[in-house]
Amino acid sequence: MFKDRETYKAYLDKQEINNSDLDEYNYFQHSKNGEIIIKNRDYNISGINVEDYTNCIKWILLKDNRTMALLKRPFGDVYRNLNKGQYDISLYNNILLPQIAKQFQNESAMYYIVQGNELSNNMRHLLTIDFKSENEELIHGEEILEQAGGNINELNIQNIVASIKKYLTNAKMKSQDITAIKREFIKQSFFNKFVKQSDENNHNWGILINREDNRARIAPIYDLDCCCDVGTLRKHFRTNQDGSTCSISSFIKDFGKYEWFNTYIKEVLEDFDINKAIKTSKNATGIDIPENIQEHYKNFFGERYYELKSAYQEYMMEQQNKQHEEEKAER
Repeated sequence: MFKDRETYKAYLDKQEINNSDLDEYNYFQHSKNGEIIIKNRDYNISGINVEDYTNCIKWILLKDNRTMALLKRPFGDVYRNLNKGQYDISLYNNILLPQIAKQFQNESAMYYIVQGNELSNNMRHLLTIDFKSENEELIHGEEILEQAGGNINELNIQNIVASIKKYLTNAKMKSQDITAIKREFIKQSFFNKFVKQSDENNHNWGILINREDNRARIAPIYDLDCCCDVGTLRKHFRTNQDGSTCSISSFIKDFGKYEWFNTYIKEVLEDFDINKAIKTSKNATGIDIPENIQEHYKNFFGERYYELKSAYQEYMMEQQNKQHEEEKAER
């Protein structure tokens, strides 16, 4: 279909969607606070089965006849007992957290809020543009673990990384892709710890495979509802080597011995800025996050940043003391 890589890249560039494209001329009208006003003439319903996608309503083909998008509910049955404040945080997690993910050097699926109407009982929905490129298929973590001979319910981070390597090696993917994906999975896991993602089941991550070119990449982060202390779901936390689930300190101890990870943490500490993330979320989606929800995020991430900085300083101090003891013993 494509005569060279330049033509292919030009094709992919045309598929990129941002909020400036999602206007009334190309796709949708927007309300004053940035929510999409969806009308039947703006899309065609796709026949793609959504059973494998949690809380999803349907895939749609936008009116340019080339862009696929997924409509989903912002939370599932486990959240029926949410109060309004918790529901709003769950909803706006999908708007803010993709920008936090960028500051943690992760790619994330982009979400937009669809205004409620009578057909949806005035409940707002989420819309996300398909992040698969030409000839890519999404392989969920469950399938990767199963085909690698592991447990589909595995939550230990290092065991999952080992299964990823085995799966991709057996699939004859390129070695540089395998190395990159292992690192990206660790970065995604660290981001999840920072935002307190409480639903890290193995359907909520995946790898994008292009079998024609034997290439692979980590799928962008998706399913961001269950973060920032929202809801009662506490069933799927990835674990560190010591068995802990939410400890930033244990995570750093597990991976701090790798120079690339050490550098990564330093860069995250320099780059993280909650106010910037709130501003860029507005620029990217058109959505105004309400002031009271912004305050929740500022308090939540202020505490998380302090915990991260303290854990890293403590780790570095331990390493320095260890090095001094070793040098002393050698004298």
